[in-house]
Amino acid sequence: MRSPGLYLHVPFCASKCRYCDFYSEILPDRVGDWLGAVAEEAALYRDLHGPFGTLYMGGGTPSLLEPGDIERLAGIIFDTFRFDDRFEFTLEANPDDLDRERLDLYRSLGVNRLSIGVQSFSDDALRFLGRRHDAATAARAVESAREAGFDDISIDLIYAIPGQTEKSWRDTLERALRFEPEHISCYELTVGEGTPLERMIRGGEVREAGDEAKRALFLETHEALTGRGYVHYEVSNYARGGERRSKHNSRYWDHTPYLGL
Repeated sequence: MRSPGLYLHVPFCASKCRYCDFYSEILPDRVGDWLGAVAEEAALYRDLHGPFGTLYMGGGTPSLLEPGDIERLAGIIFDTFRFDDRFEFTLEANPDDLDRERLDLYRSLGVNRLSIGVQSFSDDALRFLGRRHDAATAARAVESAREAGFDDISIDLIYAIPGQTEKSWRDTLERALRFEPEHISCYELTVGEGTPLERMIRGGEVREAGDEAKRALFLETHEALTGRGYVHYEVSNYARGGERRSKHNSRYWDHTPYLGL
């Protein structure tokens, strides 16, 4: 059996997107208390699991943490747990946060896979979703990550956004492909219960994409990416070759044990 994975949820965001039903809080003043709690929780499992083959910092928005806070967080994890040689260390990041100082810091901490929450290269779509970046910022973030030396970049995208057309979605895919990312995740927009998006749809402000439109966009995605050499290895995920699959997420799908903090 493969070595287990370690997932760390960073529950802080600068703002809440309309569609998101993941747990997060807009309370950055509580980061210090949270770091202390993570240290206590991690200590409970110190000798029970590992060595780990993957470490995934997701959220929330891990890249929102100040440099000193993420250094402290990495210190807690590496002082507490053991990891395989050449383990996969993924960090999720918002394009707004990726300046050169942070990118260099992530590299120095051992992050070797960066998952960038682009979601769209359409400013209209980004505004609708409630994202805090625009398309130009997203492009600069991916370019900056390359310049900083990251050679394993994953781009997250969302389709079936109300008002989105096949053409506008193709435009986003084409812009993403120009960066030749090692991995692309394309998620169908999910209307989560209790989200602002659900209330907008229920109130008739917007109309959710129909099943036929979703099917067409899914097939468009598959054809566009496999046609450019990407392996469609999971319903929402595409990798540039088998070695570029997400090693951490693959553990969930094949039931390899993992620890979540």
